[in-house]
Amino acid sequence: MSEVERKGADEKGVVIGVDYGTTTTQVSYLATHSLPDLYPIGRGEGYSKYSVRSVIAIHPETREIRVGDDASLMRAPWVVLPSLKRCVRCSFDKATGVGECTNPPNQALCLGRGQYMVGSKVWTVSDLIDTFLQRIATRVPDKTLNALNYSVPPGYTNADVRIISGAVRMAFKPKVLATPHHEPTCALMVIRNDSGLEDGVHIVVDVGGGTSDLVTVERRGDDFFIHEPTSMFLAGDDFDSEVFRYFRRRIATSDVSDYELRTACRVAKEQLTTSAESTVLGEAFTREELEDIIWELAAGLVEFIAEYSRARIREFNTIERVQVLRVHLVGGGSRIPLLTRLLLEARVDGVARIEVGSVSGSGISQVYGPDLGIFCVALGNLLEPSDVNLSLLPVTLRIFVGGKTVRVIDSHTPFPVHFHVSYESGLQIIAEAEGEKYDLLRDARPTLPPLRSFRSSGVTLRAVSAREQVADSRWCTFHITSGGFMFLCTANRERWYEAPWKNLVDERRRQAELERRRREYGLTS
Repeated sequence: MSEVERKGADEKGVVIGVDYGTTTTQVSYLATHSLPDLYPIGRGEGYSKYSVRSVIAIHPETREIRVGDDASLMRAPWVVLPSLKRCVRCSFDKATGVGECTNPPNQALCLGRGQYMVGSKVWTVSDLIDTFLQRIATRVPDKTLNALNYSVPPGYTNADVRIISGAVRMAFKPKVLATPHHEPTCALMVIRNDSGLEDGVHIVVDVGGGTSDLVTVERRGDDFFIHEPTSMFLAGDDFDSEVFRYFRRRIATSDVSDYELRTACRVAKEQLTTSAESTVLGEAFTREELEDIIWELAAGLVEFIAEYSRARIREFNTIERVQVLRVHLVGGGSRIPLLTRLLLEARVDGVARIEVGSVSGSGISQVYGPDLGIFCVALGNLLEPSDVNLSLLPVTLRIFVGGKTVRVIDSHTPFPVHFHVSYESGLQIIAEAEGEKYDLLRDARPTLPPLRSFRSSGVTLRAVSAREQVADSRWCTFHITSGGFMFLCTANRERWYEAPWKNLVDERRRQAELERRRREYGLTS
C-alpha cells in the first residue's frame, strides 16, 4: 500500500470529495488542514495515477462490468458507454423524436431518455452511474467519513443533483450527509489557496467534459463575495465530437470503431494543447487544423463567457468601476490555446483590460504540477467551504411587499440566491427555520451572532440592514451567498455590509430560560 493509501486508511475520520466528471473521475481527501490530496485510484503514472476515465463497459451476456481505461479497451460484443453524465439531462424520446438528446455520440446505443438495452437488461443512467461509482469506491481505502462532498454543475436541476447524490451515497455509504458543491467554486478555492487572488473581480471558467461552468468572485481585502454561478452545456466532449466527425470522413469505418476513433481524436486534441503537431491513427494533425475545426464552437463558448462577464460588470460598475477583469481557466478543455486567444480579444464593455490565466503552479500544486488545472474541482471539494458558496440555503425566504407575498425561495436552494425587489416601506424578507421566523431587514444588527441554523450547516451569512439613506432608492438587489448577504441599491450607488445575523433560536431560548428562572425565584413582575 502506498504512503497516500496508508495515510487515508489510518485516519480515524476523513473528509472526502468525489468529482464524478463527464470525462474523468477523481476522489480527494483532506490530508491535513487546508491541504487536499488525491487517492491514487487510477492505473498508471502521473495524471493517470489519480484519475479514472468515466467509461463503463458491460458484457451483454455475462453482465460483467469494466470501468475506466479497462473499459475503454473492450471490443465487441462488449458495450462501451462513455460520458454518461451527459445522459442525466436527457429528454429525448427515441420513438417520437421529441426532446433533447444530450449525449449524441451514444444515441445509436440508447433507447432514449437515458436508458440503454445491454443484452436482455435495460439500464437507466442512474443504474450505470451507480455501478460505475461503486467500482471506483472499491479503489478508495477503508475509511470513516467525517464528511462526504461531491461536485455538480450549477446548471443542474434538483432532479439532476439527486441522481449524482444517490450514486455517491450508494457507492461510499456514508453515515454523514453528502453535500453538493458547485464545480466552478471548487476550482476557485484551489486557485485561491494555490496562488491567491488580487483585489478586484475574477471569473473562474471551468471547461470540463460535459459542461463549461462559470463563477464570479469579488475580493475586497480579506473578504470574498461569490456571485451568480452558471453553466453552458458545451465543453470538451463537443470539441472531441467535431474532431471525430472530421476524421470519420477520412478513415474507413471498417478500419476502426467509432469509440477507438473518438479516443484517438481526444488524445490528439490534448497533445495539441502543448505541441504544434500530432497524429490520429497515423493521419497527420496540426494545431492549425484543430483550431479550424473547433473555431465555431470555441467562439460560441467565448461569447457565452463574455456575455456573462458583461452582466456581472454592469452590476459592479453601478457601485464602483471595474478596471481589470481577470479570467482563470481550469478544466481539461480549457488547455486549448485558442480559448485564451479568443478571450483576450473578447469585448467586455466597462473594463480597461482583460487578463486570462490558469493555476500558477505553487503551493498545493507542487504535487501535481501541470495537471492541477484538471484536478481543481476534485481538490476544491475540500477547502474551507464556509468561505464560499459551496452549500445550500438552509432556510426558506419569504419576500413581502405591503403585506403580500411576492416571492418564496425554498430552503436547500443552491447558493447564491439572487433577486431584485422594489424598495418600499412595506418590504420584508423573512427567514423561516426550525419553526422560527426572522425579519432580515428589521432584526439585523452588527453586534449579534449568526442565526444558529445557518451556523450549524457550516454557513456564515451577513445581512445589510435597511437604513434611512436607502429610502430614496426605487429598487435594490440582494445577493445571498454563504459568504455574505449583500444589499445593493443602485439609485444612490451605495453598498453596506454588517456583522453576522442574530442567533434568533438560541437568543429566544436564552430569554425563555431567563424568564423561567425569574419565575422560579419570584422575580417576575
